[in-house]
Amino acid sequence: MKYETQCQAASYNPDQDRCLLHSKHPLNATAQVSNSNGYRLYYSKFGECDNGWLKFGDRCYFFNSNPLTWDQAMAACNLLRSNLLKIENSAENDFVRTKCIEYGGHFYWIGARYSTQYGQYTWYDGTTLDYTRWNPGEPDTIGCVDLLHLYNYNWNDHPDCNTYGESICERGLFD
Repeated sequence: MKYETQCQAASYNPDQDRCLLHSKHPLNATAQVSNSNGYRLYYSKFGECDNGWLKFGDRCYFFNSNPLTWDQAMAACNLLRSNLLKIENSAENDFVRTKCIEYGGHFYWIGARYSTQYGQYTWYDGTTLDYTRWNPGEPDTIGCVDLLHLYNYNWNDHPDCNTYGESICERGLFD
């Protein structure tokens, strides 16, 4: 079966300040326009991360250097159609730690925090931390989780979620 790969239509979403290009090809059904400059459109290709995001496996990561509280960081990620980082295995953790070391910074918020409802640390969506990389002796208090420079970016429980720090957003490659 032959598919037309030309752009068939475009729509604009003012809430996200994004254009969507629609195609007949099933693997390129929608491409998001990251930026437009006059009549020239720049778009992210299907299966690629937006500019400023890093690809690892089937995920895209954004290292936000703007200092934010944990709640502000989650809200900022949500505005970018993502969530704070949810580390699910050692390969992902190693990738993120390597980037933290490369970029520097005091600490980076990730998407885990203590849940009084469950009496333990959980991810932002309430799921359990099946994989962890706590620094030895952690967790030793109640709060939000960060990757702390002092601990070589191993996991740290930060008792004050209102402290301003950098953060890491994550979304699926095809989200």
